[in-house]
Amino acid sequence: FGAEFEFRKNLGFISETLQNVSVSSNVTVVESIIDMTDQEFSARKNFEKEGQNIDITRQMAGQAPYIINAGLSYDNPAIGFDGGLFYNVQGETLTVVGGGLFPDVYTEPFHNLRLNMNKSFGPNASVNLSVSNLLNDERAEYYQGYQAEKQIFSLYSPHTSVSLGFKYSF
Repeated sequence: FGAEFEFRKNLGFISETLQNVSVSSNVTVVESIIDMTDQEFSARKNFEKEGQNIDITRQMAGQAPYIINAGLSYDNPAIGFDGGLFYNVQGETLTVVGGGLFPDVYTEPFHNLRLNMNKSFGPNASVNLSVSNLLNDERAEYYQGYQAEKQIFSLYSPHTSVSLGFKYSF
């Protein structure tokens, strides 16, 4: 179960000069619990550590507990220009379900800040600039066992990427 909230607002009500500027946000909050199979539950119980209490339920793999999107946009059709700055993050997500002796693997939140700009030149031509991962964040996955420090499962640094495109329609 979960909830999703969305907000969009043009800033023209503040000042006429902000008529082409808008803010937007989308927040999703999810609680995902599944019952383990008898085989998975038994395997986890066989390696239960002192003080640990294995429950028959666990988080669903692949489902982030929250997703946040936010943006600041500019759109001016009269001059053929639009652009925006957009932020996205997902909460810690169960990625690989462990079993028995092997702990679960979780993906850490990845904070992405992206810039997009588009300029059209008449009805047939346009240029697009996109810069992604402006925060230069890393994508990390960790083993996470009971009362143990996180251990790296995989670590990837996508760095900041820049894309420039030209489109012409015949």
